[in-house]
Amino acid sequence: MATTGKGKALTGPFLIFLILIYSHYAAGQTETITLPVNDQGMVEYTSSVDTDSITYLTLWDNAIKYLSTLSVPDQLTKDVQVNENLTAMSHQFGFYLIVKPALTKQVDGVVIADIKISVKDSKYEYTINNFKFIKYARNRFGVFVPKSSKKYPLEKYYPDNKKKTWIAHFEAINSKMEKLTTELGVKMIEIRNK
Repeated sequence: MATTGKGKALTGPFLIFLILIYSHYAAGQTETITLPVNDQGMVEYTSSVDTDSITYLTLWDNAIKYLSTLSVPDQLTKDVQVNENLTAMSHQFGFYLIVKPALTKQVDGVVIADIKISVKDSKYEYTINNFKFIKYARNRFGVFVPKSSKKYPLEKYYPDNKKKTWIAHFEAINSKMEKLTTELGVKMIEIRNK
């Protein structure tokens, strides 16, 4: 039986409580989240997909349709930008980063990013990069709004940030990108009946 320095025995529930606190603290110290980075050290998600049988025209139409569904919170929706020779398109999108305190969720800010899709024959390639963070705060009416017009590169916060809030944000970013790229993969190969 474990005892304190004064010879008193530690009770079972108290001992379990101490073990749980220590294990939670130790687990928090080793937790790391990895975001993919390119050769320049910038956060970037990219992939090239050969669809084998889907035509260029179908891929092009599907990409335009999917990108037009994306937007940046609290901003007017912008049109998808297309290059002159119709081989690539780009768009900007964003999503909220939420802090979850004990009682309510709070908007910590918005992450915005650029997505570019290139199409050639039955292949497409996407690149998601240029991540920026816009800090939010409550205004005098209690509504979450941008704290300023400043947009900070995500790399300012990554990869060395060990704060609990940013570890949760990195998880949210990875999760959002996984969902978005999975949706994109499904939408790109849709064949519509005319």
